[in-house]
Amino acid sequence: VAASRRARLEEAAQSQQYYSDANEAESWMKEKEPLVTGDNLGRDEASAKSLLQSHEKVENEIRAYNSEIERLKELSRKVIEGASAAPAFDRLGAISPVEDDVMEEEEVEVEYEEEELQAREVE
Repeated sequence: VAASRRARLEEAAQSQQYYSDANEAESWMKEKEPLVTGDNLGRDEASAKSLLQSHEKVENEIRAYNSEIERLKELSRKVIEGASAAPAFDRLGAISPVEDDVMEEEEVEVEYEEEELQAREVE
């Protein structure tokens, strides 16, 4: 009985940790989303270069945060193996698309800004 209770408590603690970390990751991604979805392309070459540097910095932050997302995916798998699988699986499903969307939008923005800078340099 004690071992069963201990196992349930450990599962509950692991689940709680996952939800807390997942909320933090989701908040971080929502914080970064406006930086990669903005319409501002810069008024001149200097501001466009500044924006490009900013986007590159955000892209590097996203890449660095990927290890946290992978850790969350692994933790979610452990939670799924436990008693309360469905909510953890739903939560993982909510985080992965946001991460993918942010990275995709960032790549498109950086490519567009690089093309704009190249076009301006030719002129």
